[in-house]
This record gives sequence, structure tokens and C-alpha cells, in this order.
Amino acid sequence: MKRSIGIENGIRELGVDQDAFDEVLSRMAQTAMADRCTPTNPRQPTEEELEHIYRKSY
Repeated sequence: MKRSIGIENGIRELGVDQDAFDEVLSRMAQTAMADRCTPTNPRQPTEEELEHIYRKSY
């Protein structure tokens, strides 16, 4: 369905280079932890879990 409406399947498909992604991965997780919406999640993620989610979405 995503492809039929033009939504990419992951961050890689958006043209983000693997090295550039790896370089900012930790900072993205830290930023997500500091986001004021994160505490309202039913389950508090760790920074490592957020990095894992980002890796899976690459």
C-alpha cells in the first residue's frame, strides 16, 4: 500500500547515506529522549531502544 501511494519503505530509500545516518544516530536518539512527547508514551523507551528503532527503520 505504501508504494502505491508513494511512501518510501525506509530512511535509506529517502537517499540518506549509511555513514551519515550512523554518524547522527546517537544524537537522534538523544533528541527523541528529550522530546516532550516521549514521557507520555505508555512505555518509556531507553536511548538504546530508540537507536534500535531508528536502525530498523533505515
